[in-house]
Amino acid sequence: MRILLTLSATAAASPRRKNVLMVISDDLRPELPCYGCDQVVAPRTTALAKESITFTRAYAQQALCAPSRNSFLSGRRPAHTKSWQFVDDFREVGPDWTTLPGAFRKAGYQAVGCGKIFHPGLPPNQDLPYSWDRRVYLRRNQFPGIASALDYVSRDNYQKADSLVDSQE
Repeated sequence: MRILLTLSATAAASPRRKNVLMVISDDLRPELPCYGCDQVVAPRTTALAKESITFTRAYAQQALCAPSRNSFLSGRRPAHTKSWQFVDDFREVGPDWTTLPGAFRKAGYQAVGCGKIFHPGLPPNQDLPYSWDRRVYLRRNQFPGIASALDYVSRDNYQKADSLVDSQE
């Protein structure tokens, strides 16, 4: 909780606030040059990382997606969130807790979520309106000439990825 309060106070006290882009990789591992994986070619991500703060010592609190994301985003350990698997909603325990994106909202930033930040359904509705001002959902080829979140999928897996995207609409 102390981190979130410090974050809010710093953002509110700054006369010219910087834009903040927080990229969260999945629970496995980030295979990017900025994390020592030099065989991956990612020039835009590498350039962004050189101008950014890159966290290299972040640890999962639980060996499952939902509890670790709830822990990270709420600033509380699973023992406090009571989130141990894929059915526990931390909002049942802490309905008034401020999440990391919620702290940015309270500090006057616009918080826009895209992709899998919280585990789908936990908390319900990706924690709108508590954590986000709005959510954005991108589709492949939505912006011609610009890579989308699904462009990392190999050509052989496009059909499988398309069926997953379509089934979530």
